[in-house]
Amino acid sequence: MRDWTVNCKDGSRKTIQFRYRAIGDHHALLYWDVTERRRLDEELRRAAETDPLTGVSDRRRFFALAADALAEGAATGRPLSLLMVDIDHFKSINDRFGHAAGDEVLRTTARRLAEAVRLENTVGRLGGEEFAVLLPGLGGPAAATVAERLRTVAADPPVEIGGTRIAVRISVGGVAHAGGPAGLDALLERADRALYDAKRTGRDRVVFAEPEL
Repeated sequence: MRDWTVNCKDGSRKTIQFRYRAIGDHHALLYWDVTERRRLDEELRRAAETDPLTGVSDRRRFFALAADALAEGAATGRPLSLLMVDIDHFKSINDRFGHAAGDEVLRTTARRLAEAVRLENTVGRLGGEEFAVLLPGLGGPAAATVAERLRTVAADPPVEIGGTRIAVRISVGGVAHAGGPAGLDALLERADRALYDAKRTGRDRVVFAEPEL
């Protein structure tokens, strides 16, 4: 048995399973409408891979996609860049405006990041106020342009909650990999160090790790 997508007379599309059976001299085609079951399966799969607060990829899914992209780069030489993103002074936002406001800042920031990148790029929430962005196919200069765009869209306009406007700034640490073999842990460590440098040198900025030797 296998799934088939069919076009119905009423214009709808359904997913069916079928089985062809021989019963003596007779033949029968049996089919089942599994459209709703497959829809629920897809919802459950997405829920298992999605951060429940922000709607972007969760930590596990993001790392799995990054590992796949690195494997492709090792086989084809395709470049890849990785961005680590942290919301500046997020604890102060929670302390001043409350955790409900902090959650809304997280949701809004995640949405803006996801809307500002291409479909093949992935935004993931690693935990707390830290996000990561996977940019397969982009080298350093192109990734730096994306990072600056993310920094801009995260800040403008301020997040408005109940008439209160909350200024949001992000720091971004980036690493570019030219292709070929690479370890995910090593790339994450380099991007994380670049993020630390961005925060150490004043926040609200983009810092990229030095190119690979």
